[in-house]
Amino acid sequence: MLLNHGTHGGERILSRPAVELMTTNRLTPEQQAARHAMAVDNVHVSFGQG
Repeated sequence: MLLNHGTHGGERILSRPAVELMTTNRLTPEQQAARHAMAVDNVHVSFGQG
């Protein structure tokens, strides 16, 4: 439903402001840095490693 901007089957279920609030990045810069550091250190099996 979020991919369809709050609609399902052609009918609006969620308001546009509600969808905007749910899809806005609200992480602090510190949280974003920690998330990035964790993601960089991960080894992905899909790349044939691990």
